[in-house]
Amino acid sequence: MINLIRILISQIISRPFKLTVMVSDGCNYRCKMCHIWEQDLKYMTLESFNKIIKKMDFSPLWINLSGGEPFLNPEIDKILTEASRRYPQSYISVTTNGTNFKRLEILRKLKNPCFILVSLDGDKEVHNLTRGNSKAFSNAMSTLDTLENIRKEKSNLKIVVAITISQTNISNDFGDLIDSLRKRGFLFNINIAQNSTYYQIDKNTFNRSEALKIFRTILIKVARFDLSSFMLYLNLKTLEDKKILTCSSTRNYLMVDTNLNIKDCTLKYKTKGNINDHSDLKSIRDLATKDMLSSKCNQTCESICERTNHLGAHALNPFFCIKYGLYFIGFKLRNFFN
Repeated sequence: MINLIRILISQIISRPFKLTVMVSDGCNYRCKMCHIWEQDLKYMTLESFNKIIKKMDFSPLWINLSGGEPFLNPEIDKILTEASRRYPQSYISVTTNGTNFKRLEILRKLKNPCFILVSLDGDKEVHNLTRGNSKAFSNAMSTLDTLENIRKEKSNLKIVVAITISQTNISNDFGDLIDSLRKRGFLFNINIAQNSTYYQIDKNTFNRSEALKIFRTILIKVARFDLSSFMLYLNLKTLEDKKILTCSSTRNYLMVDTNLNIKDCTLKYKTKGNINDHSDLKSIRDLATKDMLSSKCNQTCESICERTNHLGAHALNPFFCIKYGLYFIGFKLRNFFN
């Protein structure tokens, strides 16, 4: 409830509630639905991260360290530590393919509530094929084991299984795998692969209707009566309703790349300014928001990472919240009695 209030306040005073920092460009996997691995590996340094923090004009509710594969960054431990020191009450999230699970030990030292998302797109055969690496599945499972061990000491660590629906797994039955992971108390995030400038892919052209059916099938298995499940349902239902959400780039969230450029989103990935060229982030946000409002974006964000940010813009709309809240209750009750 406190976090919902903070999101509402951020909407009223026009401050972002989320900061996304791309701490690593490039990846050590060869995923079918993402070609960021074709880029040269490039990392954000602690020095660059501190430049962002020094020019912040808001206290983020949520700090998301992303990429590429974040744990390839040799300074990721220092960046995590500094983020925690500066914003001890903020949520910190990191998505990983599970390659460098030994580096997760830094989480024991962080006071913040942390969400670690581990990519897992199916059973061993399907996941290895999707990620283009013969050890992808075993790495992911080892990472989940490591996180489960850390969670024994760090009760505010949330372990999230991140499923991306794409051409290689759209016909996959996730049943047994999801059942076993759900019993271990893991949360779930469900995404749909989408064409993206940042991830250098324009060939994600599989059947979207089938993808939404898979999304719903998985959600039926994993949904709880909690905020994370409601947000997943909200993403699914608004996609099924073909509802185009108001773009909230630079208003609800701020994205900074390894070169300290402010970006609108990973889909279009347009530069709105650079940290080094402005005295504070507010001046960049004001210019970027003005540009965003003057140029309508007709792109349907199917990527849950982007869509969840935009949904925050509807937090002040009671009719929207009540409508989809009732839909979610009905969804849960129907599946409970079936």
